[in-house]
Amino acid sequence: MAVRFAVFTILSIAICFLAINVGRDPKRWRLLWLDFLSILDVDTSREQKKAQERQLAFMAYFLFVVFFTSAFSCGFWTVDQIRETQRYKTTPERDAAFNRKMVEKVDRYPSRTRRPKSN
Repeated sequence: MAVRFAVFTILSIAICFLAINVGRDPKRWRLLWLDFLSILDVDTSREQKKAQERQLAFMAYFLFVVFFTSAFSCGFWTVDQIRETQRYKTTPERDAAFNRKMVEKVDRYPSRTRRPKSN
């Protein structure tokens, strides 16, 4: 589980950098997006372009906050789980883990089915 959190932390940080770059220069990213979609932007007025860029910047900053928060949270839980696996277990915890392993071991055995007695 810690590995999943660590991978998501790395991906979230990468998306944070992308979102902050989009928010810094929304004009460039709006034009790249339009080029990607093969849309010729000749009919849009200057006010509409500025409004689109403001909306793009706002959403980029919002995504930055969301992914930064998730990266921080996943990083915290990664460190917490690593520390939990490395700490010394108490006697009741070790007994519970042993009992859990024994139950899983017994559950892996095939169950025997009884045939009904025929008269």
